[in-house]
Amino acid sequence: MSERVAKYSAAMKQQQVILWRVLWAELEPFPGRDLATLRMAIACTAIVLLSNTFRLPFQDVLPFFVLFTAKEEKITTAITAVLTLLAITVSVGAAILVFKCTGNRPEFRIPGMAVEIFVGMYLFRILAIGPVGFVLAFIVSVLQSIVDLFPTRRKSIRFGIDSSVLF
Repeated sequence: MSERVAKYSAAMKQQQVILWRVLWAELEPFPGRDLATLRMAIACTAIVLLSNTFRLPFQDVLPFFVLFTAKEEKITTAITAVLTLLAITVSVGAAILVFKCTGNRPEFRIPGMAVEIFVGMYLFRILAIGPVGFVLAFIVSVLQSIVDLFPTRRKSIRFGIDSSVLF
């Protein structure tokens, strides 16, 4: 019995060493990483400061868009940002459509939300510009989860439309 325990312990130590090598290989410094990190940190801080200054809703959601649209090159980042804006428009429309079809019935809204998240995550994996699919799933899930905070359907739909301007 103690022989198996010793072999298991040695195998675990070897796996830990392999894990540290993999982590170092992924996080190893390379030219330009410090500037990219600084650029994303400044952009996320600016988004949070502006949204907090104007008391915008979804202050916790907005920095995710910066993190998911930032790419290695500036041109790819710009294309991703433009397509993300288009995806935000489509996702708000999809969230309103799901809410219109399901009404105030969470037993229908939650499976509709699950289908939309599945479609968004599928698009995230198959599209060359994956954040577009992520944004679709993320916005629909956020807007569908806050529907119960409003007393009427009209007010919740109005909030969804107003939020599309924010995103």
